[in-house]
Amino acid sequence: MRVHQEYQDKKGKTHTSIFEGVVLKISSGEGLSKTFTVRRVVDGVGVERIYPMYSPTIKKVEILRRQKVRRAKLYYLRQLSGKKLRLKRKDIDEQTLALLAQKEEEEEPKETAEAKEAKTSEGKKAEAKQQEEEKAEKKEEKTEQKAKEEKGKK
Repeated sequence: MRVHQEYQDKKGKTHTSIFEGVVLKISSGEGLSKTFTVRRVVDGVGVERIYPMYSPTIKKVEILRRQKVRRAKLYYLRQLSGKKLRLKRKDIDEQTLALLAQKEEEEEPKETAEAKEAKTSEGKKAEAKQQEEEKAEKKEEKTEQKAKEEKGKK
């Protein structure tokens, strides 16, 4: 798998970092708390990165190949090296890939779209206006109630 992540340097320029490796696990969290771990070996040292599944900094995730495994979590790969680290290739035709991609899109939670909208400045402005309107309505209701109570006392 190849993960393209965008980051900013000290001067404010945006760059794209590409991290390629094997997916060790996909967390069982739900919604925005879901993460996945990618591992690769660099100069004989294993490097693992944990990415939030719906992070706005991740621009692209490429699946380079799918491999056959019989475990959900591949922690045992940490102890392996060289040829032992290779996994059996899984031959998948294009139709199956299209179905898998379609299922992944369906599984994407609805919260992410709402969260992204709330993050935008327009979403924040709209939310603030809505809160102000609600406050104004509550004030009007209170003044009406006070007026009714005063009439009832007279």
